[in-house]
Amino acid sequence: MELQQFKAFITIIILSFISIILMLYYFTGLLSSKLPTFVYDINLKTIPTKAPSPSYIPSKSTIDNQYLLHKVTISNSSNRILTSQNEWISTKPPYSTVVLPEYKALGVDCSRIFNNDVEYTKTIIKQQDSIKHTIFPDQKVADYAIDCTKYRRHYTTTIPTREEADYPLAFQILTFKDAAQFEYLLKTIYRPHNQYCIHVDKKSKQPFWSAILNIAKCFDNIEVIDEKEAVDVKWGFYSVLEPEIICMKNLWKRKTKWKYLINLTAQEFPLQTMQDLIKILKSLKGANSLEGTVARRNVERTEKDINMKPKIPFNKGITIAKGAVHLVVQRGFVDYALHNTTALEFNDWLKDTFHPDETYFPSLNHSPQLHIPGSYTGNPETDPVTYPFIGRFKNWGGYPFDYPCAGKRVRGICILSIGDLSLLANRKELFANKFHLDYQPFALQCMRELIYNRTRDELAGKREIDLSYYENLKMVKYHIGSSP
Repeated sequence: MELQQFKAFITIIILSFISIILMLYYFTGLLSSKLPTFVYDINLKTIPTKAPSPSYIPSKSTIDNQYLLHKVTISNSSNRILTSQNEWISTKPPYSTVVLPEYKALGVDCSRIFNNDVEYTKTIIKQQDSIKHTIFPDQKVADYAIDCTKYRRHYTTTIPTREEADYPLAFQILTFKDAAQFEYLLKTIYRPHNQYCIHVDKKSKQPFWSAILNIAKCFDNIEVIDEKEAVDVKWGFYSVLEPEIICMKNLWKRKTKWKYLINLTAQEFPLQTMQDLIKILKSLKGANSLEGTVARRNVERTEKDINMKPKIPFNKGITIAKGAVHLVVQRGFVDYALHNTTALEFNDWLKDTFHPDETYFPSLNHSPQLHIPGSYTGNPETDPVTYPFIGRFKNWGGYPFDYPCAGKRVRGICILSIGDLSLLANRKELFANKFHLDYQPFALQCMRELIYNRTRDELAGKREIDLSYYENLKMVKYHIGSSP
């Protein structure tokens, strides 16, 4: 009898020991690489999902393969823990608690699309017309933003990392319609330590104005240019450049000494997480990123005015260049553009020319003789390999990539769609242009899912960006000045 009791006792001890081992294995796995990743969307029902693993690889050796796609590496987290409430909490101050609720875009498996599952993507494209997408009209967005306490819950209102806190940015956004799409962008790039200026086109309808104003009043670091000062933007004229200057002046007056300024439109969306964006900008060491060409510029734009009358040349030492209005510029460049006498005179000189928005900033950035902070000292010819513009991915087709457009082209540019997502998954540019929320809404929903997944992975220490591409860009090696 005593022997049987002893055997039973030994059995219980062994089983208990095995149970403890299994529990330790389970929880260790849960808190390490086996940790499920979640993403977030305010407007849709929250559902847990594994993070997508984008692996777009062109079918042959291309410039994309060699230069323009990230190779993602994984690292372990030493400074963060996961609580049972899905809150990432730093073990080292002054980081803040970051809450990322669970999310999956409903009605579509984004990971299969990002992983270039061609047949599944075709199926979703065929089915999407029969799927009802709820896109809030401007007035509903305006009404929803009246209660700021509730509205702010859907934004990142704490600073996730010390690195972000120490490197504030300035964003200026030009917008004119679709408040719901504006929210897609703002919710993704908003951080309480950054500064934001919004310019609403003067001819925008009142419900849209109400929506943007109501959103902005909920945040101390977002300002909307007053309707009296707002510009009626007309393509090809100075009215395209003027809102950029107005927002620059607004941001310059802020108390926060931001490091870089990035200008956007509401039809764009980030290709990088905010934490990766900071790392990339720091790796530029003060260099600006703007498009520029002297050899291929439209000479007639500055030789004649908008009435086709000859213009007196601007003989103040500026190299006239052409490029897109997209800006990734350090603080010193903005100071020069707003306050230097030569820059101000050049701005005035351009007011009666065609497309001055494609002349002003590119010319300043490619005139090294002016010693403008961050400006480029090398050959002023943007090239996808030797001197790429990293601020924006835009699919115009043609040289050098001849990208197909799975969506539709409007005035030559591809409106990005579901079928284009595998191309975007690992790109090294900072933002993609352009999306239309009312055209294949799944495209933007999946992009937001992707960025939130990656943000969460970074906070878990499971993802780390390779910065070698940016560190070795020519503009980093050949530019005026140092880091801001």
